[in-house]
Amino acid sequence: MAIQSKLELKRYQFDIDVRKKHHIYGKNDKVISFGEWIRERTCSCIIVEMKTDIGCRNVLVFKLDPLQPKNSSVKITDFGLARSLKTPSKLENLYIIPKRYCALEILRNNDQSSYTEKSDVYSMGVLMWEALSNSEIPYSYIADDNLVARVKLDNEKLNQPPICNPQLWSLIESCWDDEPVWRPNFEQIIDRLTYIKPSKVSDVRPPITSYEPSTGYTFKLNVDVAKNGLLDGRFRETYEAQWLSERTESIVLIKMNEAPTKYELLFYKEFNNHPHIIKTFGFVENNLQSIMLLQERAPHGHLQELLKNNLFEPTSMVLVAIFLQIMDAMMYVINQGMIHGDLRCSNILVFQMDASKPKENFVKLTNFALVRPNQPLLSEDRRLIIPVEYCAPEILRSAGRLNYCELSEVYSMGVLMWEACSQGKLPYGSSISNREIRQKKLDGEILPRPWMCDRRIWPNIKKCWNNKPQSRIKFKDMKIQLSNLDLESQYQFKLGIDVKMNDRLHSRDGQIYYNAEWIRKNTSSIILILINRETAEHEASFYLELSSHKYIVHTFGLVKNDPRSTMLIQERAPHGNLLKLLQSQQFKPSTKILKIIFLQIIDAMIYIIDQDLIHGDLRCASVLVFEMNPFETTRNLVKLTNFSFTCRNDPSFKNDRQTLISIRYAAPEIVQSRDQFNYSEFSDVYSMGVLMWEACSQGKMPYGVDTYESDIRRRKSNDEILPMPNACDEQLWEIIKGCWYITPEIRHTSLETCEYQLDVHVIKKNPLNGLNGRYYEADWIPKREPPIILMIMNKETSECEASWYFKLNVHKHIIHTYGFVRNNDRLPMLLQERAIHGNLQILLQRKRFQPSNKVLITIFLQILDAMMYITDLDIAHGNLCCSNVLVFRMHPTNSTENLVKLTDFSMARTKDCSNVDVKQTTISVRYCAPEILKSAYQSNYFEASDVYSFGVLMWEACSHGTVPYGSDTSIDNIRQRRLNGEQLLPPDDCDARIWTIITQCLLITPEIRDTMEQIQLELLKIDYKDIDVANQEDKQKQLETRRVEPTVVISHETKPEPSPRRHNPPSRSRNREKSYRQKTPPINFQPTPLLIECRYCHQQFSWNTLDYHEV
Repeated sequence: MAIQSKLELKRYQFDIDVRKKHHIYGKNDKVISFGEWIRERTCSCIIVEMKTDIGCRNVLVFKLDPLQPKNSSVKITDFGLARSLKTPSKLENLYIIPKRYCALEILRNNDQSSYTEKSDVYSMGVLMWEALSNSEIPYSYIADDNLVARVKLDNEKLNQPPICNPQLWSLIESCWDDEPVWRPNFEQIIDRLTYIKPSKVSDVRPPITSYEPSTGYTFKLNVDVAKNGLLDGRFRETYEAQWLSERTESIVLIKMNEAPTKYELLFYKEFNNHPHIIKTFGFVENNLQSIMLLQERAPHGHLQELLKNNLFEPTSMVLVAIFLQIMDAMMYVINQGMIHGDLRCSNILVFQMDASKPKENFVKLTNFALVRPNQPLLSEDRRLIIPVEYCAPEILRSAGRLNYCELSEVYSMGVLMWEACSQGKLPYGSSISNREIRQKKLDGEILPRPWMCDRRIWPNIKKCWNNKPQSRIKFKDMKIQLSNLDLESQYQFKLGIDVKMNDRLHSRDGQIYYNAEWIRKNTSSIILILINRETAEHEASFYLELSSHKYIVHTFGLVKNDPRSTMLIQERAPHGNLLKLLQSQQFKPSTKILKIIFLQIIDAMIYIIDQDLIHGDLRCASVLVFEMNPFETTRNLVKLTNFSFTCRNDPSFKNDRQTLISIRYAAPEIVQSRDQFNYSEFSDVYSMGVLMWEACSQGKMPYGVDTYESDIRRRKSNDEILPMPNACDEQLWEIIKGCWYITPEIRHTSLETCEYQLDVHVIKKNPLNGLNGRYYEADWIPKREPPIILMIMNKETSECEASWYFKLNVHKHIIHTYGFVRNNDRLPMLLQERAIHGNLQILLQRKRFQPSNKVLITIFLQILDAMMYITDLDIAHGNLCCSNVLVFRMHPTNSTENLVKLTDFSMARTKDCSNVDVKQTTISVRYCAPEILKSAYQSNYFEASDVYSFGVLMWEACSHGTVPYGSDTSIDNIRQRRLNGEQLLPPDDCDARIWTIITQCLLITPEIRDTMEQIQLELLKIDYKDIDVANQEDKQKQLETRRVEPTVVISHETKPEPSPRRHNPPSRSRNREKSYRQKTPPINFQPTPLLIECRYCHQQFSWNTLDYHEV
């Protein structure tokens, strides 16, 4: 590693001249660390490791004095986008444009030549706005940078920061003028800044050494109180203290690093008598040049620390009691016209605690450093740090943080409750940056339900997080709803009164099973299950919720006993679990009996999935046997149990439980995530396959008893499956193998293979012409609608391709797939709906469909709708073209009578999957993006590559199905032409507005192409009413041009003089300079008017007035 520059700067060698010390921070493109000179120098330095030349302008602070501006010193850094103004030239790499900061001309042209001094002036205006807005990210209320570019081009400006005076705001606005020539230069900015008188801002606090509270000092150090040892203060230094008088209250001394705000001071003075707000005695005079505050001491510290260290594991009832006390304090604060500003568990002090008795808990609200009035402020304390993890989204959207109110406090209260229900876990985790958290909140994401959160508390938490503040619940209403939660009513039985506990049976994974009997109720056989792990309440709720199904073990209810554990009454299975019966040879079921058992389990699983849940731990040990007979099918009854791992059917769910699923039964995607993620219906199907294998193997343990878990992980990662059991039926074995597909999305079809069978449910007819025997006509048995086809898939790729069809099956503009069809040839055969008109390419080429421009736009919008759905799932289609668009309804002029659907997912892939084994076909070379054409392994598939292909698709449709680059051209020839920079020419009849959109898709650089959503917006802007009129006028123009030899008058371009300033912004042209079009001349969409000479008088007229003149 060396420190050097492309310019003639002195070079230093790493570990010889300089060494790297501890890390400061990292960005997407840079890692910055403290440096230390080894020789030659002694000044401070940092080491910047650059991954690319991309960067944003930064300002480094060397000296800072808030009271004396002349004593402050800053320097600019980060020259990743620097270039010469005298000799503008393209650098080696095309940089990602900082859309939030750059000038409008850069956004319009997407070209480096647009960078000038005036473009830097525009960015200087944004920098000044940012500095005056408490480091607010420009346009932070918009998550997508591409959408930011669009609103800027639509003339949406940033709002005036609250503390910005009119003179300074006028200067900033002048930096953002639409026309660069009207912006000031940097010398003019300096002159104007020199004469601007700064406003008096109330946020400058006096230094600590000269501070004296307006309330005066109530106590004196070493006279009234003594300072002892340092305690664990969360935000300020906290010291143990004691009275030197006869007073006996427990106290602490709080050392403040800066003077309190006037609102904090007011709070301590006026609002100090609420039972759930920390009691403040007053300020302490001292000779330590410190500001010290005397407060009462909480014997147990703050709530977050207690929860995180498992020193306090409260039940749901205790948590509710704590929440009600906090809400009581907040209602008092709101009634005083104030808000707290920093609600979190670490600002809740615990004075009494009992994990099982709600009434034995007492907490108080503390830390009023961010307290402020419950109304917008004209000037804001810009030095206060915003708690991004806890604050409401509207706070992040507002310049100057003006949106604090009761409803923003409600949002923070929801995060506080989430934190408490998560046993003190930090919201969003410690590995995510504040910027990422901000983005998630602005995108509308909310925190997931904590694993241990009571189902009745969770809806109340979610009510706090509505993205619209007006729709959130208020503290008063939330307190009423929480108060009405009767968590005690969940206990239907009492130990020793309703039920008697007998001898212990066994224990497993935090559960202890006891024999039991009813004391004063029915005589059915029962057991008691004592669950003493942290997820007990959560697990018990699933037993109760799913108890009504006939193939799920029946749970009578909860038994009130020791509050630190959960006890359930369940029916007792007379034969025990299936695994022990099989292993002990007490039960030797035939294949016919096994199928009955499997169908009962699957019936239970379908019910569980319908509740949007997954079981999470399917195995023979989780199946209880109530009736068994190895010969009579009707005398076998099993029920599913063990809901220790049950959770929502959500692959993003994180398993942070102490107990982990056995990897012998876990799906490969769970094993790969180290048992943390990817729990879904498909993972349960995989486990169902292992369960069936285990049952067919007479209880044999999967992968063997002596196999290490590390070896099982390795074998699963190598896609190894269990061998076929000796006595397993072949048809049953096919179903079991179908549960073990590597691609999760197609596993569920293995349980539905009996749904469609060739010559039973469907009949295969003639092959469809021109499709290489891959597609066949088909009919239902008995014959009915809708029309269907059979698709014979490649055995090697069928699993992957079918997974996409099933995953994307629900969208109205994606081909519908019914399922696999079993056949005697054992071919992978897929049943799909049939498009009666075929594909769009053939219809256009054979002129069976000649759509108007209005209809074409409708078709494009339907394809875009499908593509936006696909893109949202982080999937790339990989093969967009007209032949992969199926036409179900068509009408050449009535746009409402057209319906198309997208098909062919043979080249689809996820954004993070390279699919290097996919070969480039003829279609892909004609349609694929340049970055894919240049890549040896095709690893560049993402939304931008699909956008390029969509542009070619639109070109093809506008060209009446013409094959791009010619149908009689070899693949190698096309590849070479494209690598040489050849571009498609505009189709003859293509509307200029559609062609403009196509060119945006065909940009060489992926980063500056429009997104699918942006293309949709641009197409929707085209007026349906005049598009075809304009098209007819274009055709008429061509006819007139052919009739008369035109004389084209070309005006010589001259440098325009600066025109007077406009009050209305100029229209936004989407025409961009296409510097990469070296093989074809650029297309001008606003041409010089075409003048045609009259054949009679020889005067020149525009084409649309010539007819009137000649008449």
